[in-house]
Amino acid sequence: VLGSQAQESGSRIEGVGMAGAAGGNGGKGTGVCKRCGKEGKVMQCSKCDSAHYCGTECQRADWKEHKKECSRLAEEFMAYKLGSAVGLNIKGSYEKSLKQMQKLEQVQRQRTGGAGGEALTAASLVEVGRALSLQGRYEEALEKLSEGLKLSRKLYGNEHEDTADCIVMLGVATHELGRYDAALALYNEALGIQWKLHGHNHKQFANTLGSIALVHRRQGRYEEAIEVFGEALRIYKERLGAEHELVATTLHNMALIRAHQGKVLEALKGFKKSLRICKKARGSDHPSVAQTLNCMSTMYLRLGKHQKADEALDEALRISERQLGHEHPQVALVINNKSNVHLDLGRNAEALEGFREALRIRVKTLGSDHADVGGTHLKVGLALAGLDRRVEAHASLDEALRTMRCAQGEEGQGVADVKYAMAGLFEREGGDERARELYAESARVFARVYGPEHSQTQEAVRRAR
Repeated sequence: VLGSQAQESGSRIEGVGMAGAAGGNGGKGTGVCKRCGKEGKVMQCSKCDSAHYCGTECQRADWKEHKKECSRLAEEFMAYKLGSAVGLNIKGSYEKSLKQMQKLEQVQRQRTGGAGGEALTAASLVEVGRALSLQGRYEEALEKLSEGLKLSRKLYGNEHEDTADCIVMLGVATHELGRYDAALALYNEALGIQWKLHGHNHKQFANTLGSIALVHRRQGRYEEAIEVFGEALRIYKERLGAEHELVATTLHNMALIRAHQGKVLEALKGFKKSLRICKKARGSDHPSVAQTLNCMSTMYLRLGKHQKADEALDEALRISERQLGHEHPQVALVINNKSNVHLDLGRNAEALEGFREALRIRVKTLGSDHADVGGTHLKVGLALAGLDRRVEAHASLDEALRTMRCAQGEEGQGVADVKYAMAGLFEREGGDERARELYAESARVFARVYGPEHSQTQEAVRRAR
């Protein structure tokens, strides 16, 4: 390394050292020297990773010219690498994406370069937070996003779009931790900023309304969620047209609420409408099409239409594997739901095989403490119970409970789902007192999440007596 600060004499180079062109570890690669044009072994500027030199002599000689563009090139290279890491997130390579983003964050912190460099640091922090959220590591995500928000406020002020975006991401992580009132406060803060910047008929404003509606859904406040989604839908239709992909997304989310309410036919109708728009807007092979087909399969399963459920899942699996690869959380979701069909038909051995494959993918891509992993441990336990492998079933349900507590806390809906399943297993084994305790605990959470009149709540209450 030549030095970290330039002196007026030019004998030291500002923020620039020499690193191996093939990876920054001091090794040499091949290329063309920027100064003399000589081909052969070269090393790269350690700040921008773009300029290559045959040695320190050429690097020093070129510094007067290179320093004019070095900071800009460094920021462009970091932005490119950040975009690459975001692309890995989209493909479902969450762990690989997170490692790349964390490395970028560390490098960016070590660099200087004014507001441009700080802007990239802020962006890196937000994307690390997003990646951590996707892996279910919400507490760690909050730490990064809070730091990113502090830097965004410093750079842009309180009433800037990037600041609002960061607040929304903080809201997402807070929401997933079950801190619904805090999440709503963050979303409403972002909404206020977006109102001042764009007015109440802007796409970003509608996006945040959608996030608020999702909190209402988690709280079991279904009609409030439908009302807020309806306002977002109005904005999307007015600003973007009735056939826009965001219209399809909102219809999909509204259909999910109807499904939670037990209004299966109404939900299925909503999913079908969403599917038609989504295919037109995004194409028949888009992953969003697979997501809607997946939800439709669940409705068919509730209606006892197993063949239709299987057909929808086969199409969803084909799209998901083609577009995302087999090792993706969405593929795991489809495999999980195909296994639900087997479970419903009493084909427990086939169900167990599918659930275990879904579990393997989810642990690999989301980490072992994610709520989706807990949900799959629950399904594995149910399949084992159906095979009368009760010791293994208890072990799987215990692991499901541990995972759900880690992901959601004691009052999470997933924890209640596991306790309900555990109660059923104890009931079959004659442990009626323990079963009633677990049914009562799950009923209390279901009442908060779904409401006291929901069929799931009523069934848990009945069994607890």
